[in-house]
Amino acid sequence: MNTKMLAPLLAAVAIAAAPAFAAHPTGKIVVNQAPPNPASEDTPAQREDQVWAPGYWNWTGNKFEWNKGHYVQARKGYRYNAPRWVQEDKSWTLYPEQWVKDEDDKEKTVSKDSGMPALR
Repeated sequence: MNTKMLAPLLAAVAIAAAPAFAAHPTGKIVVNQAPPNPASEDTPAQREDQVWAPGYWNWTGNKFEWNKGHYVQARKGYRYNAPRWVQEDKSWTLYPEQWVKDEDDKEKTVSKDSGMPALR
């Protein structure tokens, strides 16, 4: 590739991508249409040290796409909150999955790896 073209090409990509990053700095997605009703999904049997993360509708930029449910590793001292759509005024906001400190956990033992997992 011609090196003279590389810098302008990278600049154009960065400028085009900037609004997408700026629009969702907290990981929330906001759209002007309601998501479809949740798809029917069988919840499998519980697994030791794992939490079932139910499926949800994700927004791909121009349409909704179903993300199947899956297991995630449990985190001591935290509870899992699944992704959820909330109607706010005339728009819909998708709040990403997150781990919330469980104030009811009597041992209060928390793993060093307590960061929020990536949205799947």
